[in-house]
Amino acid sequence: MKQLLKNSYCYLVGPIEYADNCFDWRVTITESVKQIGIKCFDPNKDHFINQLTETQEDRDNLKAQREAGDWASISKYMKGVISRDLRMVDLSTFIIGKIDPEVPTFGTIHEIVIASLQNKPILLYTDDKKKFPLWLAGLINMDLVFETWGEIVEYLMKINSGEIYADPKYWKILAQN
Repeated sequence: MKQLLKNSYCYLVGPIEYADNCFDWRVTITESVKQIGIKCFDPNKDHFINQLTETQEDRDNLKAQREAGDWASISKYMKGVISRDLRMVDLSTFIIGKIDPEVPTFGTIHEIVIASLQNKPILLYTDDKKKFPLWLAGLINMDLVFETWGEIVEYLMKINSGEIYADPKYWKILAQN
């Protein structure tokens, strides 16, 4: 059996600032794709040495700074977050994300645009494709938008096994040697 995606990386994009829960789906998908040998970059976890770690306390402080109009502190902090998160996009083989049209996701959109410019596969989950944002529909491959997490995992298993062709225009998979 082929294991095309073994030791590949994916970055998990989705709402954080305005999300009710930005952790559970990331933990679930990380565990699900680990069986294939895929490693996930989760923006809620440490992945780099001597880099910013964004905590809930940090987010609460940022909201207080926003309320107080301390834009210089916010800008300095967020430049570090953006730099770190976009580096994870750069290092990833593909992207997995969550899109909820009811939840603002400015960072998510930025990350998707960067991944799109890099021709990376962008696999997205949404509750209802009929409500999927029109702009994003023009930016990504709608065949890679799924309504269940299980469909995403199944798709990756088929790419991994070679059952679905991993078009090298998008899938830049490192050799296993």
